[in-house]
Amino acid sequence: MAGANIVTFSGDKLLGGPQAGIICGDRHLLDVIRRHPLARALRYDKVRAAHLHSTVRAHLDRSATTTVPFWRMAAVDSSELETRASAMVEKLVAAGLRAESVPVADAAGAGSAAGKQIAGRGVAISSQASAASVARGLRQATPPVLSIARSDRVLLSLRTVRPEDDEVLANVVLSVVSPHQLTSRGIRQ
Repeated sequence: MAGANIVTFSGDKLLGGPQAGIICGDRHLLDVIRRHPLARALRYDKVRAAHLHSTVRAHLDRSATTTVPFWRMAAVDSSELETRASAMVEKLVAAGLRAESVPVADAAGAGSAAGKQIAGRGVAISSQASAASVARGLRQATPPVLSIARSDRVLLSLRTVRPEDDEVLANVVLSVVSPHQLTSRGIRQ
């Protein structure tokens, strides 16, 4: 017999389901594991089982790229990201900010995908304030925005932003980076 008799993996991460540890393998070995006293304490509940079932079903019926959040974000086409980034840049530039659409390398995740990157598109913003100050202001905004402060620019990756939230994101950026907000939020220019 070739291969593993027992395989363990995470229900979240690449599968995209609920947080769970999954054990697959030979029935006689699974029965031994099932009888262990810890198995009762660590078993998952019916709600988690239902979420896991719907996630696996989405993979089987090939709808995961539209229904499972991780896979929906991972499957976004670069041209869609470029279109969205260009629209956001247009709005920010029209408001007087310095912004441009730039290529970004999005992290695929941790665990089994550690270090893997997906080519994407984002928005780079430059201002008189330091990039670290602008990034801090964005984190303290409502809603908070996570960004990357790199050199003299702040980078916003759009892969994990829902398209319907692009305008919200642009408005938060404008509220933080506009000249009158830079002083009132305590961001030094």
